Amino acid sequence: MIRIAFEKTDAFLPEFIAYKEYCQTLGLSPDFFQMGGAVPDSDILWKVCGLKIKPRSNTFIVHEYQSLSVPPFSKLKNFIKKKLNYQPDARVFLTPQIQHELGFHFQKGRDFYRDMGVHKSFFDSRAGNKDFVFLYIGSTGYQRQFSKTYEMFKKTNLPTLIIGEKPKELMNQYTGRIEFTGRISYLDVPKEASRARFGVNCVPSVYPYQYQTSTKLLEYCALGLNVITTYHAPTQNFEKQRGAKFLTLNSYQIPSHFEEFAYETPSVNDLEWNSLLKKTQMFEQIIQLYNIKKQGLV
Repeated sequence: MIRIAFEKTDAFLPEFIAYKEYCQTLGLSPDFFQMGGAVPDSDILWKVCGLKIKPRSNTFIVHEYQSLSVPPFSKLKNFIKKKLNYQPDARVFLTPQIQHELGFHFQKGRDFYRDMGVHKSFFDSRAGNKDFVFLYIGSTGYQRQFSKTYEMFKKTNLPTLIIGEKPKELMNQYTGRIEFTGRISYLDVPKEASRARFGVNCVPSVYPYQYQTSTKLLEYCALGLNVITTYHAPTQNFEKQRGAKFLTLNSYQIPSHFEEFAYETPSVNDLEWNSLLKKTQMFEQIIQLYNIKKQGLV
């Protein structure tokens, strides 16, 4: 049985749950280790980049670039990654645009693209008591300009559920009708999220977010929620391609007539993780590359 070890960071990456489940369907033995921690014995080492030092072993190495570097100095960080990271056996990018921004040249047969998917549990959680009007899933940190999002919800004075940690600056403040769940298990998110009617997607219009798929948007669609969103190029492209209708905000202000908008939430069944990974054949092709290297043919 081929052993594959995935490197975990402090940031939660829902795709790793999907990776584990999919690898098991292929008869692989997946394991996880914390970045900077002890690396388990493995045949394939899957690293999240980051700046990586080349290991001394002959282990098959995969580098995954799930996003561009976040502020500050995003482009400088991207440049350093490109210049200093060693050549692995295979690379995975979220999209071709991410690869282009990082400056990596395409390697046929060794570079793979894997856009964001949605865990199957979101499709099974549409029913539920609608205790909240608005839902926000995601980061509550300064990099995502969450203070603007919070003030927007506060002005509506409507029940709002935020699945995320309460920022330190709000710890001792009364937040009115806004409820924070704190950090919860990813597999518990769908059940909590189904308690709201409108999913709110707030993405800053700053580099690098304009190149990245909004995970929460896909989750809102899987839950069948009406979507309200700030302007975000990938979201607008997704809306057009899928024939959806989202209420797009010109600023961080939800209009009083938001319920009257003719929302249309698209199907994202094809983006369920198992379906998505099977379509890409990413794991199957990487296993083929591993077997070729093992046989000493490259």
